[in-house]
Amino acid sequence: MSDPMRSLLTNDGVGLECTGFASKLVSGNYESACLLKIGREDFWPKYGAHIETNWEAQGLQRYPSPHAESWH
Repeated sequence: MSDPMRSLLTNDGVGLECTGFASKLVSGNYESACLLKIGREDFWPKYGAHIETNWEAQGLQRYPSPHAESWH
């Protein structure tokens, strides 16, 4: 476990807030969007350089739709 993650799990000042919820009626699936709040003032100066922006999208492959023009 990385130092930033260990710091978040062992200290107070971190919260999780549900910002959205959806149900897909066709497939019967549920989706939720959550926001991780870091309220500790010392976290970003100490660990800000260790966190990559948009790390979850690395390696994401995008395929254009043949109907992309109609979305504008």
